[in-house]
Amino acid sequence: MIQFRYGDSLPAVRVEDDDVGTLALDPAYVLPRLLAARAATAPERPFLAEVTGRRASYGETWAGVRRWTSWLGELGIRRGDHVVSMLPASVDAVSLWLAAGCAGALEVPVDPALRGVFLRHVLADSGARVCLVRPEHAALVADSGVGGLEIVVVERDACPADRAVLADGIQFPAPGDPSCVIYTSGTTGLPKGVVISWAQMAASIGRIPRSWLSERDCVYDCHPMFHVTGRTPLLVMSDVGGRVVLRERFSASAFLDDIRTGGCTSTTAYVPLVLATPERNDDADNPLRVVWGGGNLPLGARFARRFGTHVVQAYGSTEAGFPLVLLTQPPDLDHRWIGSPRRGYALRVVGPDGAAAPDGAVGELWVRPPARELMRSSTK
Repeated sequence: MIQFRYGDSLPAVRVEDDDVGTLALDPAYVLPRLLAARAATAPERPFLAEVTGRRASYGETWAGVRRWTSWLGELGIRRGDHVVSMLPASVDAVSLWLAAGCAGALEVPVDPALRGVFLRHVLADSGARVCLVRPEHAALVADSGVGGLEIVVVERDACPADRAVLADGIQFPAPGDPSCVIYTSGTTGLPKGVVISWAQMAASIGRIPRSWLSERDCVYDCHPMFHVTGRTPLLVMSDVGGRVVLRERFSASAFLDDIRTGGCTSTTAYVPLVLATPERNDDADNPLRVVWGGGNLPLGARFARRFGTHVVQAYGSTEAGFPLVLLTQPPDLDHRWIGSPRRGYALRVVGPDGAAAPDGAVGELWVRPPARELMRSSTK
């Protein structure tokens, strides 16, 4: 692990640190296969930890995925089926996602905060006939008005998959296969389902240069699984053999205690919410080394100084992933930019007619990934 903190000179970035086009299309970096490989070589190495105390090594996580794969088969889930989930960030949520991929099915995580027409739209649009849900949200699905959904309750730490046999003959998905459907927030209308390929998930590796991380690193994951940000730490840490600490629901007041207890060296921070907590003299006494900010450069600089960590920025979307990164803090914090294109991405800003917009003009950002497998457009 390269040691650096706030104010230190940053390590040089190598070409191979973020070779998206090569890595994302390599079947070895499809997450279920990557996890299985880690489990085969270092089964006892810690991988997942819930702040509630539940733990799973790489070997235990992969065994859980195999049990979930078997259990999904018992539920009648077949290749090509869609499965709705309402599980918080947890060992169970990780197991379900990867097991669905191994079964050839497609997980559709749904925000349990949705209500009314938004919830009905997502559940109906998902095309699923089975919904796996925590007990507290079972009635929400049952009362949604969407028929034909079989509701399967998944108890905390008592998943029926624990009683299932380990599936054999796992067929790993390919990089271009869909990994899940993430629904947009619905700010411009009803939420739209975005199909995220395994290749696009693998493209999250390298946003922080790979040489900056090692098996001694740990990401604090306090984001929901119905958001891409809740899933990318699993790829980044599996790449280096590191750990992920999961919190079901973000808490600004618990942020620093969780970081210290878990020995977390990285996270994607809710920067404004954490900065709003009362300052303490020991705020910088923490293991954080590199943190993803929220796109606000002045707030990111404040966060870096207060917590003694390096803050990097990125710009992206559910559809496009994260094609732009900013690894260094610019001297002019009023400068309105969010970084440079990652290796292999092509970007241009265009006007209403699709022609390139002049420098400084407002326009629409067009993104072309290194390979078409990094962007899928339809669940159909």
